[in-house]
Amino acid sequence: VIHRNLVDFLRTTMEPGKSLMVTEDPYMPLNVGVTFALPSSFKWLRRWLSLNNVSESREIFEEDQAVLNRMLARVASLRSVLQIVPRSAIGQCGDRGSVATHYSCQLDKVASMMRASHWIAKDEQCRRANLA
Repeated sequence: VIHRNLVDFLRTTMEPGKSLMVTEDPYMPLNVGVTFALPSSFKWLRRWLSLNNVSESREIFEEDQAVLNRMLARVASLRSVLQIVPRSAIGQCGDRGSVATHYSCQLDKVASMMRASHWIAKDEQCRRANLA
């Protein structure tokens, strides 16, 4: 859920020399639910996608977020271009951030969003059944 202009926030808060922004995760260093990249970060994006494809081709399930976190742990030079947006700005797990709130780590994402008035089902039958 976006509370104010996310792109403007990311553009205006990017630190000099940084070209890739992701958000802070409550369980691992990085969350890729919001990723902002300048063209100068494309080599890093290609490497990330390549590692993700290698994992898939080996039939190893490793989500894209885990792959980038593994890259961060192993490739020190990635830190020079990467900026991590704090959870106070982009909240995680339903905790409200000043710019946006991400719900994907909630066990019942829809119910959590409904309680926060961030989800309103358009279908009358869903509203009545609270199934949204």
